[in-house]
Amino acid sequence: MLLRVCPAVFAVLLSGSVLFGSGDWNQLRQQAQAEERLGRFEEAERTLRSAMAALPDPNNVAAAALWNEIGTVEHNQHRVAQANADFSRALRINTQLTAPDANQSAIALNNLATIAGEEHQARRAEELLRQADGLLGPSDQIQTRTAALIRANLALTLSEEGRFAEAAPLYSRAAEEIRAQFGDRSLEYARLAANRALFELQTGHYAAAVEDGRASIRAQQAVAYVPASDRALAANNLGLALLQTNDYAASERYLSEALRQWLSIPDSREQMVSTLNNLGALYEKQQQLDRAQEAEEKAMALAGKGAPLDNMTQASIWNNLGRVALDKRNFRKAREYLSRACDAMQSGSALAQVRYAAALSNLAALESAEKHYKRAETLYRKTLSIDQTELGAEHPEVASDLSNIATELVYQKHREEALELYEKARVIAEKSFGQASAPVAHTWRNMAVAYYGNKQFQESASAYSKALAASPEPNVPGWWHEYALALRKANRFGESEAAETYALGIEVKKTLASGKSASSKKPDDIGKL
Repeated sequence: MLLRVCPAVFAVLLSGSVLFGSGDWNQLRQQAQAEERLGRFEEAERTLRSAMAALPDPNNVAAAALWNEIGTVEHNQHRVAQANADFSRALRINTQLTAPDANQSAIALNNLATIAGEEHQARRAEELLRQADGLLGPSDQIQTRTAALIRANLALTLSEEGRFAEAAPLYSRAAEEIRAQFGDRSLEYARLAANRALFELQTGHYAAAVEDGRASIRAQQAVAYVPASDRALAANNLGLALLQTNDYAASERYLSEALRQWLSIPDSREQMVSTLNNLGALYEKQQQLDRAQEAEEKAMALAGKGAPLDNMTQASIWNNLGRVALDKRNFRKAREYLSRACDAMQSGSALAQVRYAAALSNLAALESAEKHYKRAETLYRKTLSIDQTELGAEHPEVASDLSNIATELVYQKHREEALELYEKARVIAEKSFGQASAPVAHTWRNMAVAYYGNKQFQESASAYSKALAASPEPNVPGWWHEYALALRKANRFGESEAAETYALGIEVKKTLASGKSASSKKPDDIGKL
């Protein structure tokens, strides 16, 4: 399932960086910038307004720079409407000058784009950012701080629209420029890394997302003041990346920290909803179903209190609630939630289509649980078509789709076709996760079950051996019992006895640890897919 992530906060609000002469106003401006870096926004705003009052001309380039900076500190105090008016005023003053300052206009446009992005107006944000970028000159020649940050924001906007192929080179260039202009222990780099982690999650590069998530937090630790929203976003994105790489304990730690940070921020219900949704997905993946349902219901309750949810966030809650209901075998409720999720995302942007495919996949799992295998296969094939179109043929979700279709084919006894699809899924999974990983291990194990059903016992035993070798947790007694049975059917009795003994040893250890009675599987019982 493609998990819902927090709506990404735009990487930066820009303030003026060029000093316009000397005088009391400019000294006050520099004082305000120092206050802002320490998070003292109310003091910074008062100082900036004093600087504005000290200007000899309230309609020059310096005035435009000050209005950009006043808007920035107002935005940091969550006064979005006033900030929007300040940025618009800065742009208006500058464009009316005989010789406008391109940098200040670009800063104002970037900041207006930031607000548009936060209000889910991605196309409007893109339009403003491209206008800002154009003011600075040819993009292949301009390498200023402002240009680098605008490129980072444009990459974020494109990824929010699901235009991942266009976003990728922009992120790469912006990362190099921001590192060169600000260093990799700056707030600017922390924001770039947090947002790129989100992009890498969306494109299936989970290890890279973990790396960028950790880089963002390292950069934050080197900065004197970091807004709580930045800390929350970085923790959320790293927690989600760790979830995708099956590091559940670390994932819960960072997602819980993200939630704690959001709770300290006024008007952050939407972000809290998303982090609760991610925690719900974490608990569901660990089969802690009551905790998962509680997290999702908290998210739903926040939505009912007026959190300004977009359709994708609301649909993601229904999607996760549907998964929990399915795990609890409450098929009626699961169908109700999953149908709502599909209806909410059936049309829209490329990103909405990807989320629609995730909900559709869960609906297919419901059909399979109700033994409607042909219906499930049809829905999984539709999911595959969407994911291949929107994410590309090598994305991990495509591997998951192929494996799901193969499983439905096995249930329908079309094992040869299923084995071909499992092999395709395994190749993609190895590229994404490496040979020794849970997705690869599960694919080998599914192939082993299919071979066994086909009475290809040697091939089944070989696939079980590879599954156990690939698994990060090879001490699963069920798999060892199945391996032993395949070996026995292949007339490899000595190896079968050794595998069965090993499985019983694991069970004895677990029995002693839990204080429960152990029970062996029946000799002819092979595991389900």
